[in-house]
Amino acid sequence: MQAFLARELSEVSHEQRSLLSEPAQKAGEHFARTVRAFQDRLAGHVKAALGVSLSPREFNLEVREPSAPPVDVAFAFDAAFSTAGWLIPLTLFRRPVERNLLRKARYEVEKNLSRLAADWRDRVGVVITELRQQTEDAARNELESLEQMLAQTASQAPRLREQIEEVEKLRLSHEYDP
Repeated sequence: MQAFLARELSEVSHEQRSLLSEPAQKAGEHFARTVRAFQDRLAGHVKAALGVSLSPREFNLEVREPSAPPVDVAFAFDAAFSTAGWLIPLTLFRRPVERNLLRKARYEVEKNLSRLAADWRDRVGVVITELRQQTEDAARNELESLEQMLAQTASQAPRLREQIEEVEKLRLSHEYDP
């Protein structure tokens, strides 16, 4: 029973790998769209405020496919039944023994399928968390690059204030000239 369940569950895990890791792929696409939208909005605000065009940076998420979880099947049947089973006359008790074995086999299949699904969920969750961190790092890097660029650019505020003062003086002088 253990060898059969391990083989079948490994096969299910391998065959359904793309379906089980699909949430990680979709999360990667969503995060990539989010970063691109952030870059576009940031470029629009920089263009409006500073008149400088920002070229969008290339952003690629590394979406790694989670590795298949190990399939671990516990003992499927009672040790007492296995050791004392030869004492039971199957001609008399075949039906109750078969029902008991089928009930235990169903339980083991459900338990191990549930365990396998939970392992996949956890592994996909780790990948999604890594993608979220990559996305946050990309947005943070974009802002830091913009801050560095602005810090390196010499401030034109003093020159602009002088020009504003000159314009004000000219305007005032023209208002009082008859």
